[in-house]
Amino acid sequence: MSIYGLWGDDDDIKKEALAYVIESLKASNNLSLLNLNTRFRDVRTGEITYEKYFEYSNNELLDDGQRIIEKYLEQEKYAGLAFMTAQVYRTTAIKCAVQVWKNSLNNLEGQLFWTAFCALQGRVKFSQEVFVTYNFGTNDIVKPKVWFRMRYRDLPKVYYKLMNVGYNKYLCRKLIAKQFKIKHDFRILLGIIRRDPAFGVRTIASYYKLLLTTAFQGAFSHQI
Repeated sequence: MSIYGLWGDDDDIKKEALAYVIESLKASNNLSLLNLNTRFRDVRTGEITYEKYFEYSNNELLDDGQRIIEKYLEQEKYAGLAFMTAQVYRTTAIKCAVQVWKNSLNNLEGQLFWTAFCALQGRVKFSQEVFVTYNFGTNDIVKPKVWFRMRYRDLPKVYYKLMNVGYNKYLCRKLIAKQFKIKHDFRILLGIIRRDPAFGVRTIASYYKLLLTTAFQGAFSHQI
């Protein structure tokens, strides 16, 4: 079975990780997603924000990948699903994901779509042991403009696309609506608009357009 994975050069990976991946692949020829459990560390402060992102007591293979992904989306623990180094995909599954949504390659949260899509294509496995450390603060995500784009344009689009491939529509609509947290985000929005008015207005307009579209679709589906 052919697999696909990308490992970041600023992430810490245990030397045992490769052996674990090979062992997992040998144990199941229908594995479409393997998630390597992750420790989250803020390099700016040295604080460990998550010692173990996903809590699993064993390394069992799971047949209902959609249920698992939806559970973590409901808990707003999508970061561990969108973290590049933690994901190993079956090649045919990830190729299909990109074909289904080609523009995901231009979406900074596109990895979340790939992970969720691959979870629909076969069995999934989340490692009990932590194999990877994500060093938060070493990339562009900490920049306000990048964060703003990811939160209000890229991530809502991912949730919308997940609705189209079979994920719970009510959950995805709720996640889109929850993106805007008034007290915190309004200050950031004003700062972005002051620095780059065109970008700020365009991004927030895109978000509200998608929000209204999904709200209308939800209301229409209840009527029929």
